[in-house]
Amino acid sequence: MKILAPSLVLALALGACHREAVPPATTAEADVAAGTSVVGTWRLVALQCFCPATNTVPNQRLLLDSARHFQYLVNDKLAAAGTYALGTGSACSAAASAEPLLQVAPATPNAYAPHGNYTLRGDTLIIDQCLAADGPRYTFRRQR
Repeated sequence: MKILAPSLVLALALGACHREAVPPATTAEADVAAGTSVVGTWRLVALQCFCPATNTVPNQRLLLDSARHFQYLVNDKLAAAGTYALGTGSACSAAASAEPLLQVAPATPNAYAPHGNYTLRGDTLIIDQCLAADGPRYTFRRQR
């Protein structure tokens, strides 16, 4: 009986404690965490193009939100903003293609932002504007 009473008190005390429930991540948050979503802030880490060689990677960031809006920053200044869409197609030809395609629609005429076929591998986003035809290929890393 001497052991039973303290054990019962301890069990009741521990049973009365509860943790606050942590809400489950939304699907969009879970996709970002899993590296299966383009949503996020991306920093340019490599640029391939048929352009003059340079030893530095341009300071560029691409922000893609879950409401399908984008911002493209060059040297921390807004260069373009607007909406984006994900689909399939080819950046190199008009032929039908099942390749993932990122299309952008800048709100300002003549504004530029990276667009084209994309590959997403975890925290690496590669956007290829048809390197085979002199278009640039951008490699971005997700900022956390």
